[in-house]
Amino acid sequence: MINKFLATFLLFLSGIANAGMFAIAQAPQGGAYVALWDEKRMCEGVGRYAQFVNGSEKVSGCWKSNGTIIQIAFLDGDALVLPLEVFKKPDES
Repeated sequence: MINKFLATFLLFLSGIANAGMFAIAQAPQGGAYVALWDEKRMCEGVGRYAQFVNGSEKVSGCWKSNGTIIQIAFLDGDALVLPLEVFKKPDES
């Protein structure tokens, strides 16, 4: 089950986003959420753009995955490590 989910999610991450205009996945965090993009923006190496959103507050960061977890480092110094399965397509959240 997890392998099928992982394969589907990784396929989703590999190119479904439309030119980076839309988040490819997001996870709820209390009343806020974390959104992931499949584009680098300011991120280096394998990192891809992430954003924490809480109302009008938005904090940019970079994410990477080892296949079971998503690691996110934000520009304000905070970091999150979340299991892959908490992320959903934005229209499924």
